[in-house]
Amino acid sequence: MDITSRIGGPGNGLFPSDQDVRVIAREALTAGDLCQFDFNNESADVTSTVPGNNASGFASVVNPVTGFLTGAVFGVALEDIAADASGYVRIRGIVNANVDGSTVAGSLLVPAVDGQLDLAGTTGFKVVGIALAADASSFANILFDGISGFGQAPES
Repeated sequence: MDITSRIGGPGNGLFPSDQDVRVIAREALTAGDLCQFDFNNESADVTSTVPGNNASGFASVVNPVTGFLTGAVFGVALEDIAADASGYVRIRGIVNANVDGSTVAGSLLVPAVDGQLDLAGTTGFKVVGIALAADASSFANILFDGISGFGQAPES
């Protein structure tokens, strides 16, 4: 299965495609929150390993889990989603995400267990976001890749 997309577009340079997925949030999410696909069965409702099944980790997302921040698949909620309800998350593309702290253009961002993205500082964590502009609020416009990421956080 190919989950990559064409990144060329009209004009010059990169033109990243947004990849959005409808999921079941096993815990409530707010638009912009980071979430993790539940392949490690954090939720008791995840009882299947079959793609497309609502009870599988392919369809279920939870808040990021300590110990699974380096090899998981992540998304960013595009809307408020109540617990055990369905909604959309972005797994790749440009998104306005919940970030802990101020960013500058080019800031590398890693997953955190509080539903936010943190500035890279923990060596070995998968970098899943790159800030596209300076932002002092708790939300930043970022280039996001929750599947492959952008490498690992460098030593600080």
